[in-house]
Amino acid sequence: MICSIGLGQLKHETTSPADGGFFRDRKWTARIRCGGVYRNERRALGFCLKPPPPPVLHICKVQKTPIATKQLRLQLGSNGYLSLSLSLSLFVPSSPTFQSLISCKVLFLGAYKYVSELWRKKQSDVMRFLQRVRCWEYRQHPSIVRVTHPTRPDKARRLGYKAKQGYVIYRVRVRRGGRKRPVPKGIVYGKPTNQGVTQLKFQRSKRSVAEERAGRKLGGLRVLNSYWINEDSTYKYFEVILVDVAHTAIRNDPRINWLCNPVHKHRELRGLTSAGKENRGLRGKGHLHHKARPSRRATWKRNNTLSLRRYR
Repeated sequence: MICSIGLGQLKHETTSPADGGFFRDRKWTARIRCGGVYRNERRALGFCLKPPPPPVLHICKVQKTPIATKQLRLQLGSNGYLSLSLSLSLFVPSSPTFQSLISCKVLFLGAYKYVSELWRKKQSDVMRFLQRVRCWEYRQHPSIVRVTHPTRPDKARRLGYKAKQGYVIYRVRVRRGGRKRPVPKGIVYGKPTNQGVTQLKFQRSKRSVAEERAGRKLGGLRVLNSYWINEDSTYKYFEVILVDVAHTAIRNDPRINWLCNPVHKHRELRGLTSAGKENRGLRGKGHLHHKARPSRRATWKRNNTLSLRRYR
């Protein structure tokens, strides 16, 4: 039986612990014992109403809150179990009878959650050192090279990667910065508004460029998705997930064999990947996004075409 106790004001004990620690408010005590819920706006802990073997508290589910985190202390005991010490005065009355009913457990995070939390703190000492060493290694390799495992396994799996036959990962290096107009001696003929040579911005992102280069070099594979892994002052590095659609394991997998359809050939060159759709303005829906569909040029053509219907 689970009851959730809020961090707000709890019902106070109306008798002294010398009387046995029971509450005069019998209704509230009965609700707790039968698994009723006593809530406030924020829930701190989930308690299991089963007496634990003294003196160690079993660990089960804990919902993290800024206040509750400061009060929890986890210690690894000699028996291999984590013991939990917390200030019960903030959450439950200090009755020994009531405390004997409580066993608290902590919900442990998965491995990918820890990895993603590491990548969220890129300015930490650990990640700065790792990224600096990795970036030095990447500079020694070609611009497009295959890697055996994804550098960010949590990110790769969220984007569709599976550690099975038919999936490959390639690391692509793209030079940072803007574009320069390819004109001889910087001479641009035409009107002054079009005579810029430097400071030109490409309409697509570096990630989309990385997908394009990987797709052109590996024509027999289909580009599934990509993600950022590193960068320095000169280059940005991306890992591109590609799929071998001729492999039996891919063709027999109903979750990915949609990519085997010929209509998905070189989808990265036609703006059909996630990065391509973002650059085309197709990430949003509804109001303020209706001029982006089916494309910006198609919308312009539709709005600027005079259509006169013949009367019959």
